[in-house]
Amino acid sequence: PIMRQLSFIYIDLGETEKAINLSKSLIEKYSEDPDLYYNLAVIYQRISLDEYYSSIEKFNNLMNANEQEKINQIPKLYNDFLNSRGNAKKSRVNFLSSSDLSIDEKSAKDCSEASKETRKIIRQIDDALLPSLVEESKKLNIILE
Repeated sequence: PIMRQLSFIYIDLGETEKAINLSKSLIEKYSEDPDLYYNLAVIYQRISLDEYYSSIEKFNNLMNANEQEKINQIPKLYNDFLNSRGNAKKSRVNFLSSSDLSIDEKSAKDCSEASKETRKIIRQIDDALLPSLVEESKKLNIILE
């Protein structure tokens, strides 16, 4: 239990990579423990949501920006949303793994619900935010990678 909590202490200290690495190493050692997958899912979810909300704020400001500001900001914002999406996907995979391994029906249901919430973020990024940035970049002849 102490090692599980250590990953959250790392997160609180801003040492995200240490938290992820510790969680992954615990999963390698105890691959049938649903709590470890859940903890890793929560870490990725926190990262994803932090990136997402920060990017949403920048996105909203960008829509009122002048052309030069848009040219300067769109590529980074696009990549920020891709990073948020990638971390959301990692979160979702780990929530689903935890759900699959859970013996307790309530825990499995909670993981499934968390997975669905994470999927909503992925869909919003895929269906609205990224397409808007791609459309705006085309108008301004910005090449996105």
